[in-house]
Amino acid sequence: MRTASVQSRLCELFDRSGMKDVDIASALGVSKQAVSGWRSGLRSPKKSILIRIADYFQVDVSWILGWDPLPPAKPVALTDEENQLLGLFQQLNRQGRDLLLQTAVTAVASGMYSNHD
Repeated sequence: MRTASVQSRLCELFDRSGMKDVDIASALGVSKQAVSGWRSGLRSPKKSILIRIADYFQVDVSWILGWDPLPPAKPVALTDEENQLLGLFQQLNRQGRDLLLQTAVTAVASGMYSNHD
């Protein structure tokens, strides 16, 4: 039985991520207007985009479609380098965080600094 709408699930997923709509759009390769449309319920993502969203946020498409409850988040073991980066990020003010995130998004989007393991 469906327990939620696609709109409510996308809003929950995006809100839980802590990402801005512009960063979600960039990560998914869509426009900010598309993300805003999904949040408002005026638009629904195409099947291919639903799969991309599920892959990016590591959830099942069936959950996005409102069929399953979201499983509890699995604890992620961070490396020492990742913990150091997180600690530095937490020390930044809002402006510093925004600058760092935009720099990271730009670096990854360029393809020059992406981890292709």
